[in-house]
Amino acid sequence: TVPRRAGEPDGAGAKFQEILGRFQPNIVVVHSGGGADASEIFSVAERAKIPAVLVHHFANDRFKSLALCRQTMQARAVGGVCGVDVPDYLRGKFTNLSDGIDIDFFQRKNAQPVGHKPTDPVLFLPARITATKGQLDLVRAGGELLRQGLRFQIAFAGRVDSDAFLAELKKEISAAGLEERVIFT
Repeated sequence: TVPRRAGEPDGAGAKFQEILGRFQPNIVVVHSGGGADASEIFSVAERAKIPAVLVHHFANDRFKSLALCRQTMQARAVGGVCGVDVPDYLRGKFTNLSDGIDIDFFQRKNAQPVGHKPTDPVLFLPARITATKGQLDLVRAGGELLRQGLRFQIAFAGRVDSDAFLAELKKEISAAGLEERVIFT
C-alpha cells in the first residue's frame, strides 16, 4: 500500500465506492496521482471493472515514483503535459495533452500591460492565487531577501480562487513590508 502523506484525505476509496453506488459512472478520471487516496480510487475502480485514466500535470520524472508507477500501470490511459522523457512502460497509453493550449488567445498582443516597467529583478509566480501554489512561500522568501538588503519585485499572475486566501496573502505581504514590491497582474 501507498503510505498516506500529511494532509492527504483518508477514506477516498470508501467515498468513491459510495459514488459508484449512487451514479454508476462508466469511466474514472483521476486528476492527480501518487498518493494513497489515488491508490484507493484505482483499486476500487479495478474491482468494479471501470476503466480509470490518470491526468498528470507535472514533469515526467515523477513517473519514477513507485506509487505513481503502480497507479499508471492500473490506468487504462495516462495524459500528461509534456511528451519528453515518457517512461517506456507508458508507451502506447500516454497522451501528450499540452496541445490543448489556445494559441489564438495566448499571444503577447492579448496580454494586459503591467502599468510600469520594473527596474529591479522580478520574482514571477504564474499560478492561480490559492494556498497550494506557493505564493505565501514566495512572500516569506521575499521578506528574507528584503532583510538582506536585496532589490527585487514579486509579480503574481493568476486568477484568484479564494478571496479569503488573497486577504491572508496581502496580510503576509504587509507584515513582511513588501507592499511596494508586490504586484498582481
